[in-house]
Amino acid sequence: MFRNDLSAIYGNGNTPLIIAVILNQENNVRDLLVTDVNATNKDNNTALIMAAAYGRTTIAQLLLTASNINVNAANVDGYTALSKAAQCGHQDIVELLLNFKGIDLTIRNYSHYTAADEARIRGLKDIADLIDLAAEQQRALIAKAEDDQQFFFDTAVDCRIC
Repeated sequence: MFRNDLSAIYGNGNTPLIIAVILNQENNVRDLLVTDVNATNKDNNTALIMAAAYGRTTIAQLLLTASNINVNAANVDGYTALSKAAQCGHQDIVELLLNFKGIDLTIRNYSHYTAADEARIRGLKDIADLIDLAAEQQRALIAKAEDDQQFFFDTAVDCRIC
């Protein structure tokens, strides 16, 4: 490894966990899951954002096992793990993140692009379509939950009249 590569890894405020992600050290990542998995470097990149950017699928899976992982954390440019994975063409990580409960598909970076937009801009149609489909399914679930809530409210109001 060149000196500049090392200074880029160690000189950006990277935590030991982020360094283990960059160096693709799965065993070290596993050991470091007891640390703050949401800690950031100077650019506000978390270990999960870095795993997504570098295409470290197994490491991303490990990080997602942490009970307090913030899957929607954004760096200084507004990129999340999902938008980084989409931007970099790492479809396997996109799929992994899309299946994670609580993923927000509407987050826009500071250029006002969503993860699907980032993929589309780079000609990664399959990834953009995957995210768009997940967003459509997410919207449908939210609409159904709102309908169910309104039905419950309407029924409860009707029952109190009797």
